[in-house]
Amino acid sequence: MQNALDVFAAITIYSATIILITLASNSVIKYVFRHPSMKPSPFHHTDWTNINLQNEGHSIPVYSRFHGEKAPLVILIHGWTSSSMKMLDRANLIFEEGYHAIMFDYRGHGSAEPSELFTAELQVLDLKFLLANLHEVGDVELITSFSLYGHSLGGFIALGFSRHYPLVNEQIQNEVDDGDFLPYASLILESPMTSYNLIMEQDNKGILKIFMPFFRNRMKTVWLQLHPHYPILTKAYLEVPTWGMPECPILVVQAEDDSRLGREHFNHIKPLLPIGSETHLLEKLTHAGAQICHSRDELVINFLQRNTDDSQLK
Repeated sequence: MQNALDVFAAITIYSATIILITLASNSVIKYVFRHPSMKPSPFHHTDWTNINLQNEGHSIPVYSRFHGEKAPLVILIHGWTSSSMKMLDRANLIFEEGYHAIMFDYRGHGSAEPSELFTAELQVLDLKFLLANLHEVGDVELITSFSLYGHSLGGFIALGFSRHYPLVNEQIQNEVDDGDFLPYASLILESPMTSYNLIMEQDNKGILKIFMPFFRNRMKTVWLQLHPHYPILTKAYLEVPTWGMPECPILVVQAEDDSRLGREHFNHIKPLLPIGSETHLLEKLTHAGAQICHSRDELVINFLQRNTDDSQLK
């Protein structure tokens, strides 16, 4: 009789443990693939043109300022829990220096509606869709090259886009009458995220860390359902360089005292940068709220001028 009770107790404990782990796993999945809790913040500015691109049922709010003559294009990508409005000062400065400028809100941010789940790759695909449909945003004939400028998570999205660039460029060429090649001239990263693994290590400590191998397998399954084109075969697929690294020159401007990401992401990407890249640690730059930072702005403009076709610039 006692043996039967012992077996029943063991089965009960085992079953309860499995149920608890499964519930915890579901909670972790929802947390990892969550949208930020943000109120919508519509973007309205008289100097900017607002349109919405439709990507498989999702509406991408896109904001643009174009000159009436040929010039390089810079696409600015905001960070997590941010919006295009927070990038406006940077974008206006870049436009005033003679560049076309585009921004967009990603899912669950700014004025964009959330999708069921949120992943960085979904935002990469929205950026890919934007670039493949530039003709709906502005006159492609006026664009001599394009550069990307990503802040924090926006940097990770910009890096991931490099995996899709060859196909996107073919689509862009189809929209240009003379079939010109649209060069990916440069990439600017401001206090960037460069490794999802580092984020996981920062956010999952204590008892959660014990169950991380199980949680990672669940996350891989959900990710594969969302992104069969890019399965997570190893941890390397969630960080540079495997996640994405363009061949063009890269400028990294990093907050010296980064209260959100620290120095780990900066240290991770620094030895991987292509030839012609440069890095700067800025004492006066903060991770968030740095819409205006003169030392950063000077570095950004100088870098763009050296690495884009500036024949049409002021």
